[in-house]
Amino acid sequence: MLQWLFEQRIAVQSVLSDETVTKPAVQKSLAMRASQWELVEQLIPVLQPLAKATEIMCGELHVGLSFIYPVIFNMINTTLRVQASDLAAVRTFKMTVREQLEKRFKLESDDLMESIPIVACMLDARFKHLQFIPESKREAAQSHLNALLEEEAEPLAATGEGPGVQSEDVDDGEGEPVKWKKARLEQDFEQLFGPHYQSGRRAGNYSTADEEVRNYLQTPQMQPTMQNPLQWWAQNVDRFPRLAKLCKRYLAVPATSTPSERIFSLAGNTITRQRAGLHPAHVNALVFLHANQDRKTKPVIEQDCDDD
Repeated sequence: MLQWLFEQRIAVQSVLSDETVTKPAVQKSLAMRASQWELVEQLIPVLQPLAKATEIMCGELHVGLSFIYPVIFNMINTTLRVQASDLAAVRTFKMTVREQLEKRFKLESDDLMESIPIVACMLDARFKHLQFIPESKREAAQSHLNALLEEEAEPLAATGEGPGVQSEDVDDGEGEPVKWKKARLEQDFEQLFGPHYQSGRRAGNYSTADEEVRNYLQTPQMQPTMQNPLQWWAQNVDRFPRLAKLCKRYLAVPATSTPSERIFSLAGNTITRQRAGLHPAHVNALVFLHANQDRKTKPVIEQDCDDD
């Protein structure tokens, strides 16, 4: 709003100064002084990053939880930094917003490195190096991630399962358990394709969680764009099986409650006074279809219909 007003300031001033259009009493109450225009001009670059951050974090078609702390720390160190040329009102505004962000997101807390958004940052290939925080705190975050992986490994070791999805004891219809058949095929592949295949397959067989985390952090970092980190994990799930399982739990957490609130608003618009007799199942179907109407779906072909 302020940006549009500032862009049209010449037209606004012209209309307010034209007595044939604006009455003198109205002109006196609406006319802005030069100091007020200067205040608007300095507030716009401060408010723009806040508006953009709010829009991105409220999205639901991308991973947003890992955005929180990189964006907040960057704004505190750049946008909200007090400049010598700032007006007194702008300086007060920056300091107030900065204090509120530090308080609400507990930036000075000792438990910050164990928070869910920080874990999501480390599991996001765009922010995994945590360059927005001091190096001393990065080690604490890495230690917490190692501990989480160890906790994941304990129940797997107790059940005898590996880090990935297993179906080892299922019969393949020929009297041979699937796990034996897979093991035999792996041996055949290693024999046929030689050391290149073996080195590629064994790259993800890390003996400890700490070793897997270290190798993960040594891989090149993705650029902080809107590219989906889940696609990166789909390509590297075999290299880092423990971390891949953990990322499904943390990267799926929404950054804000806005997506769920949109669904509630959609349900409220669906059930109106004229449509109060809808069956609950029909309401669920209408809300689901409306919320997913823009999603890309797999095209249905005739063969799929015949198989069903």
